[in-house]
Amino acid sequence: MSLRALFPYVTLTSLFTACINVPDIVDAQPDAGDITEPDGGPLDGEVTLTSVDGATHVRATVTLQISTSVQQPDAVELSVGNELLASLQPPYTYTWDTTSLPETTHTLVARVTKGGRIATSDERRFVVDRTPPTIISREPAPDDDAVAAGSPIRVRISEPVQSATLTGTSVRLRLGGVLIDRTVELTEDETLLTIIPTETGPVPHEFELALADSITDLAGNRLEDSGRTWSWRAPAWLSVGPTAGVSPPWASSPHLHLAPGTAPLLTWRNATSISVRSFQEGNWNNLGGDLNVRANDIDVFPSAPTVINHDGTPFVSWTEEEIGGGTAYVRAWVTSDWQSVGDAVDGAGKPDLHFGTESSPWLTVIQDGPEQGATSIRVRRQNGAQWENVGGAFRAVTAELGRVSDVSLRFHAAVPYIAWSEFELNEQNHPINGRVHVWRRVSNEWVPLGSALKTHSSDTSASQVDMNLDGNGHPLVVWSETTPNGPTGTAANVYVSRWDGSQWVSLGSGLSATPGNTPADHPSLAMAPDGTPMVAWRESDGATNRVHVRQWAGFEWRALHGSSNVLPDATSVGSLNLQVDADGIPWVACEATAEDGHPRIFVYRFNR
Repeated sequence: MSLRALFPYVTLTSLFTACINVPDIVDAQPDAGDITEPDGGPLDGEVTLTSVDGATHVRATVTLQISTSVQQPDAVELSVGNELLASLQPPYTYTWDTTSLPETTHTLVARVTKGGRIATSDERRFVVDRTPPTIISREPAPDDDAVAAGSPIRVRISEPVQSATLTGTSVRLRLGGVLIDRTVELTEDETLLTIIPTETGPVPHEFELALADSITDLAGNRLEDSGRTWSWRAPAWLSVGPTAGVSPPWASSPHLHLAPGTAPLLTWRNATSISVRSFQEGNWNNLGGDLNVRANDIDVFPSAPTVINHDGTPFVSWTEEEIGGGTAYVRAWVTSDWQSVGDAVDGAGKPDLHFGTESSPWLTVIQDGPEQGATSIRVRRQNGAQWENVGGAFRAVTAELGRVSDVSLRFHAAVPYIAWSEFELNEQNHPINGRVHVWRRVSNEWVPLGSALKTHSSDTSASQVDMNLDGNGHPLVVWSETTPNGPTGTAANVYVSRWDGSQWVSLGSGLSATPGNTPADHPSLAMAPDGTPMVAWRESDGATNRVHVRQWAGFEWRALHGSSNVLPDATSVGSLNLQVDADGIPWVACEATAEDGHPRIFVYRFNR
């Protein structure tokens, strides 16, 4: 019978905890003298050095155990580095106290001797670590109040941690002060935690993450106290660009352009010029210099920037008014400079520039006449250096004095649509009884699309019209209308109507966020990629101006995804412009008073 059959293996167990990130190896001092090398050569047998829990990191003591197939050995020894650590007797166990050893990696070997011959185990490396792990980075940052919704929650630890210590009590996530479920992912190197909430709720919302000291590294050292609990906030609207405003002081009349595949564009009005900006790499960068032709004694009115679809060239238009009339100009951004598009033409008010199926733009302006004090609409189409008239100047009221404003031009394929507000003039030449009109071009004629729009039959005035088209080419218009005189109601409400192919249909009732004498005005209308109409407007309660945003839910106007409709407060909000990007996220540009007391342009994007 063989010795192997008579004497089974003896096992040696080790109990210890874990750690990481250690300095260079430093050998321990020997416990039982130097190792003496026998002269008899290798011994035929197996030697294994093991630990009970398989740990490789230790902060205090660890119990080691040796197993060997050598029967009745003369000696069983344990060494660390080249130093003898201990000579062992059956059952060949050893409790190794590492508290006096340097924090580094130590190499241990078990050695069995019999009849002058030796057998050794494979080397086992143990990391001695008594340094507690620390948090070295956190995302989002503590107290960040402008966090994008859905931002990843990550925590970087200074060394690997034990995944078993990442429990429901050691990683606590609260939403609005309420504990919520979450999952925790640990990277392969065991140093980066990603916390994924199972719910987020509508914005604005606030998260708080708390990590307990029961989280340990591989050696069992507890997570250091500093920075284990922090919070952050996701607002309903995120500032796009500087939070103190993207323009110089005294800017007004902002207009956005958001088109798939092109950088966002923004125009605004300065005292005697217009500015164009392109949003790239987190900044609103100048697109050339400020645009004007005559710098003195003029009023400037910019259009929204337009991008021609087939090559992405930005176009912009504006008018310059002075005593005696106004002039309209069009420019295109070509090879890093603004180039003239056609000659200058007569025109006043805010122009509108758009493209149909042709490569040449169409331009709408307001011009004086034909009666004294009256105004009309003029539509032109570029033809080389010339701007050709598309029909004659027109307005809806032809039998009496009238004045037009807020002209809006849109295309469905090759068919142009125009919306505007039009007023009668009283004996003092003041505009009264404003109505909204929508016309389209049919068989080389401008023809009305249904009757004029006005919610109340008398004692009110509709103005500040904006228009957009749905996917079927049906116009939607929004306007602000004063309310009839009376003890109740607001000073003005916002109304929206859609052309259904045969008549105008109201979308809900009048929009006003606050009851009482709170005028709702400066409306702006945009369409999401899925065809959902969205409306923004300004409303003041006499002390604070707010910009409100709603989306149409098929039967009523609702908040955006159950979230706050309100942009940050301002002491004085002026005109505004709403656009929706290719992802269906609304943006708002508005003029408002900044912290320094001067009006500037601010841009916000809904946080989704």
